[in-house]
Amino acid sequence: MPAAALNHRPEIKRALDEMLLGSREMSAGRAFGYPCYKVFGKVFVFVGGSGLGVKLPPARVQELIESDDRCQPFEPKEGLVWKNWVSIRPLTPLECVGLAPLLDESAEYVVEKELSG
Repeated sequence: MPAAALNHRPEIKRALDEMLLGSREMSAGRAFGYPCYKVFGKVFVFVGGSGLGVKLPPARVQELIESDDRCQPFEPKEGLVWKNWVSIRPLTPLECVGLAPLLDESAEYVVEKELSG
């Protein structure tokens, strides 16, 4: 997602609010100008432009980029690629529901990464 796309689609954020904010470990906020979701205070999903930025291990990011046409490297600024993040778009609220296992995987990755230090 380019930095110029600091806007987001409200229907995507609403769908994620419903999916992710039911647990006390999860919270919503903003990071780098984007709406985001955090687990234990650590960002694991950004909402911006027409889709999501999701934090995962680099090998998993590459696997998604190679296997899913909706996925591409997460590029918050032109020329700056975050290797632990994948951009997923375009999305509908219904597609967000289908991403629930991937978002769980992301949250688990962030928690494990923080706990291992």
